[in-house]
Amino acid sequence: MINKRKASSEINKEILKNQLNLIQYKNTTIFENDSLFVLSPSVQNKQKWFDIREVNIIKVKKNKKAYLIIRYFNQFIVIDLYEFIELMICDCKSNNSKNSGIHWKFVINNNCIINKKSKSQIIIKILDKQELISQKL
Repeated sequence: MINKRKASSEINKEILKNQLNLIQYKNTTIFENDSLFVLSPSVQNKQKWFDIREVNIIKVKKNKKAYLIIRYFNQFIVIDLYEFIELMICDCKSNNSKNSGIHWKFVINNNCIINKKSKSQIIIKILDKQELISQKL
């Protein structure tokens, strides 16, 4: 299980690093450079779910542009991170586990992301590699 999780977390990281010039913070889903802060979970499962951990949300740099870039199979979903936090992260609807700490679980369904507990939704657009690279982040 751990090797599968590690393998899925590596998918399309090279695009973040090489094409978007982002540097990964330790072994987390946090990537950044001088002007950008990015949370980038990987979704490589049949259920199309991912989570966002409070420990990573706390590290968001308010003086930078911030995005949630979901590595969705071989595609990407890009959302303004401040907007995502405001609309989708609710203190009262979090999960807490020994391994992950406080976190929120989400599922991707058609053209939206749904918070699994609060059922709040945000509309998304799925991009391919070239569309992501051409975005003016």
